[in-house]
Amino acid sequence: MASPRLVTLTLAIEPVDPLTIFHGAGARDRRYWERPAEDFALTGIGTAWPAPGDTAASVKGLKPLLRDLFQSSLAVGPEGPMGAPVLMGAFPFDPERNDPSRFGFTVPAMAVRARHGNSELILSALVSGRDDLDAFPRLAEESAQLLSGSGSELGSLSPPWLIRDAGEFTHWRLMIDSALAEIESGRLRKVVLARRQQLAFEKSPPAAAIIARLRDGYPDTSVFAVAEGTRCFLGASPERLVKVSGGHLFVDCLAGSVPRGHSPSEDARLASELLVDEKNRREHMAVVEFIEASLRPLCSDLTVDSQPSVRAVPNIHHLITRMEGSLRDDDAGVLDVAAALSPTSAMAGIPRAAALDFIREYEGFDRGLYAGGVGWMDLTGDGDIAVGIRSALIEGTRANLYAGCGIVQGSESGDEWAETEWKLMPLRSALGLA
Repeated sequence: MASPRLVTLTLAIEPVDPLTIFHGAGARDRRYWERPAEDFALTGIGTAWPAPGDTAASVKGLKPLLRDLFQSSLAVGPEGPMGAPVLMGAFPFDPERNDPSRFGFTVPAMAVRARHGNSELILSALVSGRDDLDAFPRLAEESAQLLSGSGSELGSLSPPWLIRDAGEFTHWRLMIDSALAEIESGRLRKVVLARRQQLAFEKSPPAAAIIARLRDGYPDTSVFAVAEGTRCFLGASPERLVKVSGGHLFVDCLAGSVPRGHSPSEDARLASELLVDEKNRREHMAVVEFIEASLRPLCSDLTVDSQPSVRAVPNIHHLITRMEGSLRDDDAGVLDVAAALSPTSAMAGIPRAAALDFIREYEGFDRGLYAGGVGWMDLTGDGDIAVGIRSALIEGTRANLYAGCGIVQGSESGDEWAETEWKLMPLRSALGLA
């Protein structure tokens, strides 16, 4: 019997909001990605091809599998990258941890893509022989049913309650003190530490309603969701890990932050102070140096902003340095860059190995997909992957919210705790916690 090949059929359809398709799919495996400010949205339902075994958790392990898949695939429909099969999913912050919440990258059996007022339906199946082509009429029928209900409501949220941990701040303070001691000794230059906040609901909250709030409130972010059954990892990330288009890459270096002001004058003052703040500049430049050093071997040319600027999202000012470049190798793509960068120093620390060891020992929980990568890619190597921050993992009637901050010389536990509170705000608000 011949080896199965991936066959993809792309069709133009009437304009539709992919989020309503995500919602209508119920408990099926589903993915969602949107860049509201760029007028681009994509949802995937079901699975035509899963990354097998542990490769779902390893961005490096995906590359040879996708090469084989691409060489044997057949795409029917529009030519070029926008007509190619699409993979969607996420990879964890630390693939060495035994993390039960890995969702992995898959080729959805059905995907709906919306861009600049146009929509496409993408149907995919693994085909070994003529009989397997029967999958397409079935997929077309299921798609028609989902599309017919695309105007339905996205569900409603009941207010959650916060599960308080009386010892959380004490643990945080001791962890920060230990980190500062490691920095003072020279074993660490920077380490990024996170905390987890838990909410409870009377009934499982509808993911689509949360996503709708995030995209309305934070349009200049990457809004995402990766869901299987009643488990869903979702968020609105201000940080792009990497975008690759036609061999050209775009990377954001995001580190250093302050809250937004309560008035225009205060907001402008806080942004100006952030640009010259010694502690935030130190944290930011450590990330820039790491990412630039990681990208140089992959690029034939790389342009780096000469100075950081301020990136403002509704509740936080961030320091950002942007990088653009051309990939050196013709067969390199978004996976190669993601593998070189992950986990970034913005999410782990410097030196990376020592920072990861510290995080594993002191944080007290497995980050899972938080601070990993989430997004989409196609078989040509193009794609867009965000860092999985400003995020939450919903499991039935519980939600785990995550936030972290970079610890460097001069950090203080109270200030860093306050920073995590600002960063928790988008998800707390989207989940209905006043």
